[in-house]
Amino acid sequence: MLSDGIVAIAITLLVLDLKPEEPPVPGVDILQELRNNVPDFLAWFVAFVVICRLWMTHHHVLARLHRCRAGTIVANFAFLGAVSLVPFGASVVGAYEFDDTMAVVVFSFMLGLAGFLLGIFMVRAAEDERAEHEPDPDLVRVRRYHLVGVPLVALVAALLGRAHPLATMAVWLAESLTVIAVLATRRSVEGAEVGEPV
Repeated sequence: MLSDGIVAIAITLLVLDLKPEEPPVPGVDILQELRNNVPDFLAWFVAFVVICRLWMTHHHVLARLHRCRAGTIVANFAFLGAVSLVPFGASVVGAYEFDDTMAVVVFSFMLGLAGFLLGIFMVRAAEDERAEHEPDPDLVRVRRYHLVGVPLVALVAALLGRAHPLATMAVWLAESLTVIAVLATRRSVEGAEVGEPV
C-alpha cells in the first residue's frame, strides 16, 4: 500500500505544473495560454505514461512476493525515491520549455534512473522469491531489460533530445507504450490460460 500510495502521489504531483499564469496576461486568450503550456502538458503526459508503465511492472513483481528481506525493502524505497523525482523532472521541462535542451536531458535521466532502480528492486525481489516460486522467465527478461535496456533508452533519449527536445519525449512515449502493450497482452494470455477473467 505504501508503494502504491507514493506512486499515486507522484502522479498527482505531475498535474500541479499545469496551470495558467496568474494573473492572466492582458491580451493573451485562453488558446494562446494553452499553446504556451504545450511543454508542460507534454512533460505531464510522458511522465504519467512512464510512471504508469513502471507501476504495472512493480505491481506484478509485488503480487508474486509474499515476504521480503530488508535489502529488498531498501531497493523498493530507492525505486520509489526515483519515482518521486519524476515530477521535478517534468517541472524542469515545463519551466525551461524547449529553449534549453538540458531540461529534457535531466528529465530523461530521472525516468531512466527510476526504470534502472526498478530493475535493482526486481533482482532483490527475485532472490526473496526463489524460496516460494520457480523463477518467472518473463520476469527474468523484464529484469534484464530494466538493468540494461532502460539506461540505454535514457541515453538515446537524452542524446536525441540535445538535437531536438521532442525526440526525448517521443522515445520515452514509444518505449512505455510498447512495454504497456506487451505487459497487457502477456497478462491477458496468462489470464485466459488459467481460466481467470481477462
